[in-house]
Amino acid sequence: MRDAVQPTPKTTQPSIQAHRRALAWQIALPMLVGMAVVVALAVIIARASANTVAHAAALVVMCLAGGLVVLGLPVLALLVWLALRWPRAYAALPRYTARLRQQLTAWQQQAERAADAAAHAVMAPRVRYAQARALWRRVWRWTKDKRAS
Repeated sequence: MRDAVQPTPKTTQPSIQAHRRALAWQIALPMLVGMAVVVALAVIIARASANTVAHAAALVVMCLAGGLVVLGLPVLALLVWLALRWPRAYAALPRYTARLRQQLTAWQQQAERAADAAAHAVMAPRVRYAQARALWRRVWRWTKDKRAS
């Protein structure tokens, strides 16, 4: 049951294309506005000529905010990629869940066989001892009955 993943057909419907463009702008536009605000604050702070502790603190905050924006860009790219590719991945899930279920069943059966083998190795001597003890008791009772009669 090896089904190949079928490529999704390219959509040419205007409504779907408009939705994808709107989705990209809904994610990208707020990030771009945030970056513009950080750059504007950096320019304002850099032009200030006051050499005070407040100026130094503002520069540190600006550098931290810029670093967070730069670190946020890969996350933004990942989210946009996931948002655009999710329908294709969602369509492939039923084929992969059947394979996954089969593999998990095979692993469970292997684990059960291994557990049974381990339990058998532990229990076999105890079973043999119990059988020998029961046989000894039967022989003892039989000899006792023979002596009594």
